[in-house]
Amino acid sequence: MSTPDHGPQQPGDWRLHDHRPEGPVPQQAGPAPEPASWSQPAPEQAVPGRRPLTARGRSWLMLVTVGCLVLMYLLIWIWYADTHMHDRFVQLPPGQPSATTVNKAQYRVHRLFVTERFDNPDYPEQPYLADAGTVFVAAEIEILRVEEGEHFYCQAKLAVQGNRQLEPRSSVYIDHLKDSKAPVNCQSDDIKVGVPYRFVEIYTVPKQFADEIFGIAVQYTDYGAPYQVVQPPLPR
Repeated sequence: MSTPDHGPQQPGDWRLHDHRPEGPVPQQAGPAPEPASWSQPAPEQAVPGRRPLTARGRSWLMLVTVGCLVLMYLLIWIWYADTHMHDRFVQLPPGQPSATTVNKAQYRVHRLFVTERFDNPDYPEQPYLADAGTVFVAAEIEILRVEEGEHFYCQAKLAVQGNRQLEPRSSVYIDHLKDSKAPVNCQSDDIKVGVPYRFVEIYTVPKQFADEIFGIAVQYTDYGAPYQVVQPPLPR
């Protein structure tokens, strides 16, 4: 049976001519091919001058790795403890008020002075004298509450050398200083939002810190952040 002749392929004619031979193609006789075999990995070749790592060597390597991890952990912990568990201070320029503190208030220090004596208005012949080895430090402070908070308290610790903070404490019992109408001691209940409140705090300080007083330390953010140290303006 003859196949139809389609004629020569013309340009643009994408039909393929059928070149398949008529009938099945006979297989050539010969030996059957061998089945493919999995190749075996070549034995590890020894590197000149290098000995294989023994079990004891691997143990030492593991010990050194663990030791490095422990040392890294200790260094990170020491850094964290130094920056979060010890009081740190930021000294503000003279006369600058603090930023808003954690109890929603701003602090300003008007004056800060050291003395060994306060007059006693009730008994002029019995002035208040500092104990041996100590001095009095008086700070005239102004607080401005900027918004209501759940709890409010006066925060006025004295910052001295060595990252120390001293609470207001003395044996002086007076209502106000001779040259000031500001009350001695802060009455938190008297402080209203938006109304400046001025008061005086008196501290008893070891004489060795008399020349190393930095100002009033206030905590203006959460726990772990540095304290702002507010100082009075420079004398004119």
